[in-house]
Amino acid sequence: MLLEFSLTNFRSFKEKTTLNMRDDNDNPMNISIFMGANASGKSNFFMAMHISKVFINTGKTKTDNKIILYDPYLRNKNEVSFEYVFKQNEYFIKYSFSIKNNKNTISKEELSIGNNISDLQVIYSRNMQKIKVICSDNEKLLKKVQAMNQYFSDMDNPSNILFLTMMFDRIAINTPEIKLIKSFFNNFYTSDINVAINANIDIFSYLPNITDILSNDSSKKSFLDFLKIADSSVKDININKKKKKDDINLYNTVIHEISDETIEVDFSEESGGIRVFSGLFTKIDSMLKEKRLYIIDELDIRLHYDLLSYIIYEINKNNNGSQLIFSCHNIGALYWDIPNSSFNIIEKENGNSSLSRISDIIGNEDNRDIRIKNYMRGKLGGFPDYDLVENSLDKYKKGIYQ
Repeated sequence: MLLEFSLTNFRSFKEKTTLNMRDDNDNPMNISIFMGANASGKSNFFMAMHISKVFINTGKTKTDNKIILYDPYLRNKNEVSFEYVFKQNEYFIKYSFSIKNNKNTISKEELSIGNNISDLQVIYSRNMQKIKVICSDNEKLLKKVQAMNQYFSDMDNPSNILFLTMMFDRIAINTPEIKLIKSFFNNFYTSDINVAINANIDIFSYLPNITDILSNDSSKKSFLDFLKIADSSVKDININKKKKKDDINLYNTVIHEISDETIEVDFSEESGGIRVFSGLFTKIDSMLKEKRLYIIDELDIRLHYDLLSYIIYEINKNNNGSQLIFSCHNIGALYWDIPNSSFNIIEKENGNSSLSRISDIIGNEDNRDIRIKNYMRGKLGGFPDYDLVENSLDKYKKGIYQ
């Protein structure tokens, strides 16, 4: 489970900023919610998590093998840094790397592992291209990492590839510790639902397990029941249906029954709500069956509040180790029966974003009415400056109509 994620000098975040996924009793949390005004930096934080995990998993962020991690803060020339702290099985793991963004160079990298978070042993550290292997207490791991370091050296110590990614590719299969780390990042997903919706893409192309779900009668029924929450006229769904109707190819179709009449609709023509529902079903289904980490920006887009509340309730009570981190503009979220420590407020001042827990602002008393009262007083971010909006609109009107 993810315990912490930190970023430094990335987009609107200048100083080291840390998301803490532990509650006030130091136990891992299943849910973490980001709230804040538009342009406060929520999406920037999520982008940092997305591109850093993609880079760790694949060793690159673009097909030309260049390291493109977007602009550092105010396009300065300082390092962009990312750090993960997580637990896999019996191991606590800390992994960090830094990039000199203007030179496409990994300047630092370090991996530490231990059975206790307060007693981690450094496995290796990196300063520019030079790797220093340290794990003297674990002879088997030491030999594997040393052999990997020799291979890395034979490749002339490439400056644009993470050492960890190379270990994923070459020794993870027979090195338990590295295999566990690879498993964590392989089961870490970021949502592309909103991209698909906005581009009017068939969302099923993003759901590799949808055929398995629909081939099982029980899971298909659950899926249809889920869709009916959004649209009660839904009666069935067909996947990979290939026929022509009025010279239009139909692939994934939804069957509706309206006034005793059956209508078949191409899935790409369905409402955004239906498509979001469909994408969420597979995510929720997988999270409740196996350990998953999902990052979803603006989860509340096109979702009914009651459905969103139910999703949060189900994920929050799961005991599979699954975690959901998402941003939300719906202040009704403050009424959910989850602790103050699950809420993170993002604010921006003079271009610099910062993150605070609600528990740091108003204390640990998980009183939902107190949250709302403080939000309405402007203490929990996201409360608009109505005077500023009114003045801006007034100037706009004058500019248009004079």
